[in-house]
Amino acid sequence: VNWDESGCMDGPSSSSKMAATGMAEDSALDTDVRDNDTLSRNSQVCLTPRLASAIVADLPSCWLGEYMASSSKERRFLTCIAVHRSMAVFAWAAEQGFAAFLEAGAMKYSLQRSKFLPEVISAMTSTFERRLDRKKVVIHIVGDVVGEPLSRFFSKEEHSDELFHRASVHLEAALRKVGFEQFNRERLGVFEEPPGQGSRLQPRFTAVALDLRTGRLVMQNYKPVEEAEKKVGEAAWTALQKEYRREKDVAYRRQAHGGPMTQSMDQWWGLWDVIRHLKTRSSGFWFAIFFGLLWVICVVYSFLTHDPAAHGVRHYGKKAA
Repeated sequence: VNWDESGCMDGPSSSSKMAATGMAEDSALDTDVRDNDTLSRNSQVCLTPRLASAIVADLPSCWLGEYMASSSKERRFLTCIAVHRSMAVFAWAAEQGFAAFLEAGAMKYSLQRSKFLPEVISAMTSTFERRLDRKKVVIHIVGDVVGEPLSRFFSKEEHSDELFHRASVHLEAALRKVGFEQFNRERLGVFEEPPGQGSRLQPRFTAVALDLRTGRLVMQNYKPVEEAEKKVGEAAWTALQKEYRREKDVAYRRQAHGGPMTQSMDQWWGLWDVIRHLKTRSSGFWFAIFFGLLWVICVVYSFLTHDPAAHGVRHYGKKAA
């Protein structure tokens, strides 16, 4: 801050300048979000360096086979990386958001029990608790799983219409039963490749993020990958690739074991969430180690808190000698 000879402040303060700079950055980011959301509905689109950096700042992402909820007070973006491998669902209302990166094995696991992804439906209803408020929630379904693992559970004799072999149909039906009404299906086929072009063999990198301030979706699905990297910027691209490698290692282990969807490891877990995660994502060895340690803790706690005197009063009606 500069002062003139009379002791008055000369020009805007540094704090004012910083506030103005922050507002300008937010405004520019809002513009990037709006432009990306508009373009990604109909064509391939690439994240701007500013938008990619903002998404990286809010990592870790929601991994394959996980779901998570958050609000704009905690972060700006909820992100799923490499969504083209399966499909994702995002829900938003009043700066509160929910994301789930659906995994084919979890769909199969739930269909075998005649209820489609009940853990995801329950988590979403808990995020938007009031049934009346669920009518205002906008749900975006990104990508789709067609055919397996659904076809074997809905034979041609039972459902001749192949519409029933699409995961998005069963997901929407389950959500409508609990009061959700607004569905955006514009991005169901966003990852489908043109037939006969061999494009499936080309490397690709995709990311989808929900802006918790506005409810808009932003996307990275531009090809070829080499050009996308240049557009995004080296620093943000490297961070996104690193997150993808971390997620992919866990996803492969999960696919090998199957089981239900689980809450994101980025959020606080209760004991039941930990047990479910160990059962579905880790080998039996680590599952046994966890419960072995839990048993040891219980034994040690019981020994340290054991009171013989209290034991005597409780069982014999008089204090032990």
